[in-house]
Amino acid sequence: MKKLLTTILSLALFTHAFAQIQIIRTDFGDTGDKIYMGGRTAFAAPLSAGQGGANRTWDFSSLKPEYFDSTTFISATGLPNSPEEATHGIITGEDTAYFIVTNDAVTTIIQPEELPGFEGKLRVLAFPLDYLDSFSDTVKIAIYGTPADFGIPFPADSVRIIGNVISESVADGYGTLKTPTDNYQVLRVKSEIRTNVAIGFKLLGNWNTFGNQIDTVKTVSWYAKNGINAIATATLDSTGFISDFEWQVDSIYEIIPTGISAVLGNVVDLNIYPNPASSILNIEMADLVKEGVILDLNGREVMQFTGNTVNVAQLDNGLYQVLIKTENGLGHKRLLVQH
Repeated sequence: MKKLLTTILSLALFTHAFAQIQIIRTDFGDTGDKIYMGGRTAFAAPLSAGQGGANRTWDFSSLKPEYFDSTTFISATGLPNSPEEATHGIITGEDTAYFIVTNDAVTTIIQPEELPGFEGKLRVLAFPLDYLDSFSDTVKIAIYGTPADFGIPFPADSVRIIGNVISESVADGYGTLKTPTDNYQVLRVKSEIRTNVAIGFKLLGNWNTFGNQIDTVKTVSWYAKNGINAIATATLDSTGFISDFEWQVDSIYEIIPTGISAVLGNVVDLNIYPNPASSILNIEMADLVKEGVILDLNGREVMQFTGNTVNVAQLDNGLYQVLIKTENGLGHKRLLVQH
C-alpha cells in the first residue's frame, strides 16, 4: 500500500512539474490574423507585473481600457521596400514591423529608420519555449560615412556609428492570467532590449565622441497555447512598474491579400447615430453589416448583430466599442449608451 501511494504521489508531482504551456511555431500569427487589443496607460496606483514562478496567478481583470488598437499580420513580400528575407509583416496602428519566422525562432528585422543606414536581425522569441528557458541575441553595429550621409550638420571628415542591440528573454513563470476579457493558462516571458549607439566624428585625423544614445525597453508578455501572439503585454517603466498594458479583446482570421494598400483598404469608413444612443442605433456606411459585435469597457462581448440597425435599449449606460465586418473590410466606433 505504501509503495502504491508513493507511486501515485510521484506521478502527481511529475504531472504538476510539467503542467505548463509550451510556446511553439503555430503560436505566432500568420498572414490574415487580426487581433483587437484593449490598452491602458493610466493607473490609479503603481501597477506591478507580479512575480514569476510556477502556478502563479496574474490578475488584471479589474482594468478598464482607455483605448483600443489592432494588430494585423500581412505578407511581407507584398510590401514596398520590405527586406527580402522577411517572412512576416505586422501593422500595429501606424507602425510596421518585419520578422523572420522559422520553426525555431522569431527574429525581428531592425529597420534603417530605427538605426540610420543599418539593417540587422535580432532573435526575440525561441521555439519551442518552456518554463525557465532563456535566450539572448546581439546585433553589432559599425557604420561609416560623411556627415551629409547621416544628416549631421557638422564639419568633419567622417562620421561613424558604433554600438550594439542586445535582446535577453526568460520564460520566468506559468499559471493563470486574468484579463478583463477572459482567463488563460499562460507562459510568461520577461524580456529586455538594450540599445547602445555611440556617434563619433573624425576631424584632423582623430576620432572624437559626438554623442551616445542608450535606450532600454523592458516588457513582460503572457502567451497562451494557440494564442496567435501574446495574450497580454506589459511595458515597464524605469521603476519597474507597468507604464502600458495591452490585452487581447478579440481575434479573427481574414483572408487578406498581400500588399499594404489591400490592408489599409480593409478599414471601412462608417458613422453611427445617434451617439449617445438610448434605443435604436443606426450604422451609416456604403456596405451592409455582415457581422457586428458590441464590447463593453472590459472588452467583453455584450451583443451580436447583423444589418445596419441595432437595438441597444437593453444595454446599461456607459461607453462601448462597436466592431463591424462587411464584405469589404472591418470598422469600429466608440458608442455612448445613455437612457
